Amino acid sequence: MKKSLNINKFLEWIIKILIILSVPSLTFLLSNRFNGMHIYIGVVISFLIMFLIISRRKITKVRLDILIISVFISMYMIKVFMRFSNNNIYCLQTVLHYININLGFDTLNKIVGLLSIPGLTFVLYIVLIKLKKFLIVEYKKFSKLEKRYILIVLSFATIFAIVITTFTTAFTKPIYKNKLQNYDVIYTSDTGALVSGNTFFNVSYVENDIRQPLFGIMSLPFSVPAMIIGDFLFMLPHVSGYELMLIIIQFFLIALTTVFLARLLKLNDKEKIIFYILFSVSYPYLLFSLVLEQYVIGLFWLIFAIYLYYTKSNKINYAYIGAVGTMLTSGVIFPLITKAKSFKKWLCDIFKCFVAFISITIIGGQLSQILTFKEKLLCLSSTFSGKITFCDKLCQFLTFVRSIIFAPSGQIKTLDFHPSYQLIDINNISVIGIIILLIVFVGFYLNRHNKLAQISIGWVLFSFIILCLIGWGAPENGMILYSLYFSWAYLILLYLFFKSIFKNKNLPIIIFMIIMLVYNIKELINIISFSVTYY
Repeated sequence: MKKSLNINKFLEWIIKILIILSVPSLTFLLSNRFNGMHIYIGVVISFLIMFLIISRRKITKVRLDILIISVFISMYMIKVFMRFSNNNIYCLQTVLHYININLGFDTLNKIVGLLSIPGLTFVLYIVLIKLKKFLIVEYKKFSKLEKRYILIVLSFATIFAIVITTFTTAFTKPIYKNKLQNYDVIYTSDTGALVSGNTFFNVSYVENDIRQPLFGIMSLPFSVPAMIIGDFLFMLPHVSGYELMLIIIQFFLIALTTVFLARLLKLNDKEKIIFYILFSVSYPYLLFSLVLEQYVIGLFWLIFAIYLYYTKSNKINYAYIGAVGTMLTSGVIFPLITKAKSFKKWLCDIFKCFVAFISITIIGGQLSQILTFKEKLLCLSSTFSGKITFCDKLCQFLTFVRSIIFAPSGQIKTLDFHPSYQLIDINNISVIGIIILLIVFVGFYLNRHNKLAQISIGWVLFSFIILCLIGWGAPENGMILYSLYFSWAYLILLYLFFKSIFKNKNLPIIIFMIIMLVYNIKELINIISFSVTYY
């Protein structure tokens, strides 16, 4: 088979027309949660966007191997997308009925799906071409230590995931008395809803709201391989192969973010080992490696955006779209979009990134997220006003800081007629939380010229604004849910503190990590014991 196929002018225009007509159908298919005028506006704009992109793009040569892979993955993805509930098909039925075209739901759904394949194939082809080049370059950067660390994590993740899902459903689809519990089984996590609604694959699932508007799109690079591989793992007793693979991928992504951060700190191999262990024994990393949640993928895109900014010179940081799309709050890293020196070039790069974000949002069927942004934001903000005092939020925040290093105390409660493992009520100021904050600020001061330390202290301050001043998660005593998203900054400054104070002496931090591990494993065992007992 030839590696590439030359395209003549006639065939080029046929391909272009096919793609331009196909992408609006893909937009319609992905907009399954929304309905009404927003959908049709999105479809029309999607058509215009693809017309502008394709009409100016030359298609003279196609890589056959990448094209074949793109076609098969596209067909697979469309088949999955067609399974999701889609009221827009009924609306389309009504519209067609007025022009005397009567088609059943299944028939119309298949037609929309088939029409979407060329457009999705084009998108996948472009992504895979660029991804292949990037992965080859990045893989060559991996040292033996980094490869071993990733391999150890993946090996442990596979064994642990198989064992734990054999005995409990609490970390995937929590079943209590033959009923799925969507929320608040482990702390205030939404694992049941996320997995049962397949928020990692269903682009427009209700959990992918304004807080994470492009989560379903940006999680596809991980959920698609998880689902494909998972289809071959059909002999597991209490969990699907897809769910098992999602847990393993979460372990992998957390390990990869740790590798990226260690690179940015420019650590040698001995320092990296300590750094890896510190992150691996922290409570948020232990907890969210296991509990399926959106924050793992949000964390990956955030760290990936920071990593690319400092390793790719003079290029627009399009990973910023992934960071903001998976967690809207990550937009505060706005200065890391571009390194442009002139103000004109800076504005141009910002505009290009913004246009790319809007284009992905519209083609991905999420225009309604933009058009209803103000209403959704007001709805969310109203849930945090007047419900809890600043003193209570401060107490919770300091306990949150403590929980990054040492697991918080939990207890079994009954919520909505199902057993739940929740944090104990917090009424006191955490002295340990204050001490950790002081260590973090000293760690920054001693390393204030370090770029990653500067970003980290900014992220620590941002966590204070979001959690303590705004009170995100405070009304339900659920700040622990955001610990992974913020913990990396605290852990970096904690590591830099030990490194600066004790120079090349590793014994103090090793003792500290052993205490962390013992403390955190004990609480993790309590959670696992609860899960096995009730779920």
